[in-house]
Amino acid sequence: MSTEPIDAGAGNEALRRDDWRFLLRQSGAPGRGTLVVTGFPRARTLRAARAALADGGEVLCVWRRPRLRGVQRARSRLRRARFDDVALYWPGPSSRRAAEFWLPLEEPRVLSHLLARRPTADRRRAILRPLWRAAEPAGVLAPVYAIARYGGAGDPDSDAFAELLAGRALLLLSPGWRRISKVVGLAFGPGETDPDVLVKFSRVAATDAAVEREGEVLGRLGRERPDLRGVPRLLATGRRAGRSAVAQSRLDGPGIRSLLTPDTFEDLAGRVTRWLISLAGSPSPQPAERWERRLVTGPLDRFEEIFGPVTGEDTVRRVRDLLSGLGELPLVWEHRDCGPWNLVLGADGQVAAVDWETSEPHGLPCTDLAYFLAGSLLDMEGAFAGRVDHDLVARLHARLLDPSTPEGAVAERCVARYCHALGIDQALYPRLRLLAWVVLALIDYEHLAMEAGGDPPERDVRGIFFLALIAGEVGVR
Repeated sequence: MSTEPIDAGAGNEALRRDDWRFLLRQSGAPGRGTLVVTGFPRARTLRAARAALADGGEVLCVWRRPRLRGVQRARSRLRRARFDDVALYWPGPSSRRAAEFWLPLEEPRVLSHLLARRPTADRRRAILRPLWRAAEPAGVLAPVYAIARYGGAGDPDSDAFAELLAGRALLLLSPGWRRISKVVGLAFGPGETDPDVLVKFSRVAATDAAVEREGEVLGRLGRERPDLRGVPRLLATGRRAGRSAVAQSRLDGPGIRSLLTPDTFEDLAGRVTRWLISLAGSPSPQPAERWERRLVTGPLDRFEEIFGPVTGEDTVRRVRDLLSGLGELPLVWEHRDCGPWNLVLGADGQVAAVDWETSEPHGLPCTDLAYFLAGSLLDMEGAFAGRVDHDLVARLHARLLDPSTPEGAVAERCVARYCHALGIDQALYPRLRLLAWVVLALIDYEHLAMEAGGDPPERDVRGIFFLALIAGEVGVR
């Protein structure tokens, strides 16, 4: 038996192998008296586990080789040993690398949802997938993780999540190649074939604040804009396994990124523009002195400090010149990560946005639209495949700014519609677009710093693709 703590300083692969900790019910970091880790459950080891656990503690039983009817036998032994809330998971799809998901066994509806939402072009995986259905009821999948609780309800701090997730099957997803990538849980209500709750877990301490901020933002959005469509609703906040977590309503529908083609760009860009207009609402223009320091000069000071040595003084000076004297502007909700990868399209054609952790409740208009238009074209043209080529980014963005190109014509119509709806002088749009690149470059830098645990390598800083967009805007190469 073991109670070794999770090494939060480990790399992404090691952390992903330990994402099972978010399947636990306790809010604090697992420790002595709260968690026992052992192998395939046997009467002797389960008795020892009970003796070591405090009331409400949990046992994790892991076996890495297939066992005939292993799932059924493990469940029966845990129940006989007076453990409750028994749940068994298979970390798939490969036992040799970090899991991409943690599938609750004995839940065929969850498996059906997973297979339907994860199309694969890999022939080997496509052949293996039907075997999952046959292997699961036979109990010969491996490795398998069984989690069960001993005694009372356990940590009272986890009540909000415990109440929300009670009776729901949880599919845990471990996406992303970065240490700072969040872990996502999809919760299925009793008898439901699709999840209705999405839970995000912070994997490392550096991202706790971001997850907590998303909860704050969604709560505020729900209070201030209760009728706004296309926004997740906050359901609960709390902690799991010592890390911050937030539960929200799940937005169903295909990602706009998967729908984008040259033929669909105009339609999807129009839908996103209309949604951004509804997100903005009908705010009145505000004097610059109320927001300029917070939204313009403050970020510019930070930009000069971080990127001045990379871009050069001339670029910084020209950026400052272009962003001075913006005048009165309405303050709107800025999503600040409004790329096609964070937008979905519902069955009714309604656009919806996820990942609100970097948003600004009293931000400036036009910035989200600029990011969507540029991000969509760059993504369609493969600019984000592999290491970003700054020259390619600059060329593609120049094409977007040219109204004689198909993409440029679409962008011009979207910008005109947005500015007209908000009563903004369209001549301000290029300057607000530049401000978007400045702010987004700073956000990218903060992500790199969190990943590195300090100042990121200069090569990674120079690779931030927003710097190429800024260079193109100010005419400095």
